[in-house]
Amino acid sequence: MREIVSLFIGGCGNRIGNCFWKGIMREHNIDTNTGERIEGFEDVEENLNIFLDEREDKFVPRVVMADLEAETIESMIKNENLLESKFASFQRCGNGNCFSRGMYTDGALLIRNIMDQARKSVEQCDFFEGFQMFHSIIGGSGSGLGSLVVSKLREEFPDKMMATATVLPSNKDDYGSRSLSHYNAGLSMHYLVENTDFVTCLNNEALGNICNSKLGLENYGYEHMNNLITQAICGFTSPLRFSGILNSSYRKLSTNLVPFPRLHFFTVSHSPFCLGDTEPTVEGLTSDVFNQTNLLISMDPSLGRYMTNIITYRDNEPNISMIEEYVRKFKKDNEAIFKEWVPNNIHTSVCKSISPDCPTKSSATMVSNTSAIKTVFNKISDQFTVMFRRRAFLHQYLEDGMDEMEFTEAESNFNDLQSEYYDDWGAWCEEEEEGEYDEEP
Repeated sequence: MREIVSLFIGGCGNRIGNCFWKGIMREHNIDTNTGERIEGFEDVEENLNIFLDEREDKFVPRVVMADLEAETIESMIKNENLLESKFASFQRCGNGNCFSRGMYTDGALLIRNIMDQARKSVEQCDFFEGFQMFHSIIGGSGSGLGSLVVSKLREEFPDKMMATATVLPSNKDDYGSRSLSHYNAGLSMHYLVENTDFVTCLNNEALGNICNSKLGLENYGYEHMNNLITQAICGFTSPLRFSGILNSSYRKLSTNLVPFPRLHFFTVSHSPFCLGDTEPTVEGLTSDVFNQTNLLISMDPSLGRYMTNIITYRDNEPNISMIEEYVRKFKKDNEAIFKEWVPNNIHTSVCKSISPDCPTKSSATMVSNTSAIKTVFNKISDQFTVMFRRRAFLHQYLEDGMDEMEFTEAESNFNDLQSEYYDDWGAWCEEEEEGEYDEEP
């Protein structure tokens, strides 16, 4: 058993996190109002304590909540019986959608409480593995305060895992129209590169498209989007919580997905989101998770190649040999979409438990490390650079104590990350290795 402490940072992070812990409890047949096991389902129990604490015959989510605005957290504590106010930190000042407020001014007033709450949560664990943070890097709290939190946690817990589920600005202006969002995102990426072990990238554009095309919803909101995120994250964490063949911890998951330390930004896809005419097959699920329409971030996978993939199949009665055989066939038939210098690009994990939220008897979730993520980064970086060259809105950050050099360093680090994700990275590594062997003594 390896416990994870969940961190909900900012309004978006708290809303996603609130949906996530309820999804975890439903999968383990725990009442989300009382925290008690539902009678008749005790046999489902496997590793209940990964994300939950057991107290006096009931389970509560192991979470730390923080925001620069009070409304979201106060509403959650009021409406959710299992959330504890002693693990919440917030102010009533607002963040002005500015990274510097969360990082330097208002966030600095909260960080001591947040760290104390994180330590208390860690002390209650028997085998603590790391942190899972939910946040957005579009606004001020999720970007600035989130960056401050990951840097402080990395400093205090350098040998523990630091994972995030991060909402990025979208390609369409409809979803990323905040004038400071690309500054906030660019500055945050600097901290995510240096202080995390893996980042699951999401954006509202892709989530909105799924709500519209898969669920048939014309009027959808954050609640629908957060449910999609919950399905996906519950999917790839299921081997941690139930009997799975592979990826029984975040560290093992990271080991199988990260070929180089800085290249730890993942995409996630899931199928099915809705009930189809027939039950999905292994072939159908595998094809679906490689399909762009099932990605939780808006990008075209064909603009890059896959370095590593983990597909988690969930079924009460899985045919493991059939799954492995079809995955081998799929890779052989689609060799062009995979990096040739990475052996065993596709790992499979089979979980013998299906989510009660799943509309079918089987599902699949894929976490991928693909060079196509550079196209998402390019658009954020380009907008960051355009604004920074004109010094647009820069005064709002400088007034809070930031320096222009921080923007320059963040821009440089972000550009380096993008170059490392380009298709010639593997070839460059091979040339370096060949040069070492060819060199005469």
